[in-house]
Amino acid sequence: MPEEKSPRCQDCGFTVFNNRYPRCEKCGVLLSAHLVLSKEQLAEVFKLEAEQAELRNIARAKAESASVNHSQDYIPYVGYQDFQ
Repeated sequence: MPEEKSPRCQDCGFTVFNNRYPRCEKCGVLLSAHLVLSKEQLAEVFKLEAEQAELRNIARAKAESASVNHSQDYIPYVGYQDFQ
């Protein structure tokens, strides 16, 4: 199977690591359209990332509320100095 080449800047040949950014990270030239995401694709990526972040926040909030419910039986530490 042939090895896929990494996308590269058409001016300087630098590897394109971030297809969200329309300029070469090394020389600053505008990259060819086929190397970067379109505005529509970028909007879809941002939408998916926002949805994933919201799901993570919901899961984190559920986990935190579950741990709070279990801590109702918590007895605070009473040190020796408290009885003097």
